[in-house]
Amino acid sequence: MKQKKGKKPFPVFSKDDRKRIVDLIERGEISRSQAMEQYGISSVETIRSWILRYSTSPESILGKVFTKAEKRQAAYRIIAGEVTSSQLAIELSVDPNSLRRWVREVKSETGYGESIKNPHSAKLMAVQSQTVEDLLLKIAALNTLIDIAEKELGIDIRKKSGTKQ
Repeated sequence: MKQKKGKKPFPVFSKDDRKRIVDLIERGEISRSQAMEQYGISSVETIRSWILRYSTSPESILGKVFTKAEKRQAAYRIIAGEVTSSQLAIELSVDPNSLRRWVREVKSETGYGESIKNPHSAKLMAVQSQTVEDLLLKIAALNTLIDIAEKELGIDIRKKSGTKQ
């Protein structure tokens, strides 16, 4: 384990060190919080990413790890009214608050749920509603296509929010 230069020194772990720590967690010799304390690891996300990368069975330690596509599909099922977040939480063995967060993220990505102001007639409202449904299906299909392409090609296609151009 090395120390990086800078204001706050923090440990830099070699690949072998990371594998050894994950192995200790896998065997149950130490917990994730004990590993963080014992080795000076400052972030839970660091341990999580190591487990995902180096563990032989990350789901046994972390529980089910959902892909972006799986999260999106679950959110669409809730938005479409197929199931409630509580029902889906039981089905997927996930916290209902996580599902609600996934729904919020999908709604913010797609713009779904923004109110239509002053619709002129019921006919206009029906046409707009059908258009929204069609667009949501199209977005779901395109997002699924992107997810598959990212997985097969091993690259990030989506632009990350906050990146500088």
